[in-house]
Amino acid sequence: MSQILTGSLKWFSYDAPQQEQINIEDIAHSLSITTRFAGQTKFYSVGQHSLYTSFIVPHKYALEALLHDAAEAYTTDIPKPLKNMIYPLFKPIEERIEKAISEKFGLTYPFPQEVKQADNIMFRYEMSSLFKDNSFITWKERDIEKMFLNRFHELSRIRTL
Repeated sequence: MSQILTGSLKWFSYDAPQQEQINIEDIAHSLSITTRFAGQTKFYSVGQHSLYTSFIVPHKYALEALLHDAAEAYTTDIPKPLKNMIYPLFKPIEERIEKAISEKFGLTYPFPQEVKQADNIMFRYEMSSLFKDNSFITWKERDIEKMFLNRFHELSRIRTL
């Protein structure tokens, strides 16, 4: 069986992820300490990237943008060149996880084009800022986790109104 134990002490299955295995606190914690770009810049996490992305999409897609990389809480962030090499094997796993997360939190899946565009905008900005002039402001891991959870709860409340 292909499972991992999460921070909330739930077993998460890669073969058949279930909604009850998914926990927003696990996602927020993991993404806040998972680095982008294989850790090759000053500390910059997937959680910070996701927070920024959630602010540059139309508001109706903000929750999708916040959680667009949530599967990486269970798979970690894989640099794009490597991901492209292993994608035929990796893609079905990632899609199962994304679908389960989307169902759990009522997200549009597959993610809207606006989310993909915002993700690409952030990627270009991060590359130019983190690798060139190093002026990008990064946050502490614990602050990112709290901000991620606050943003999730804010957006979830708005959706249920």
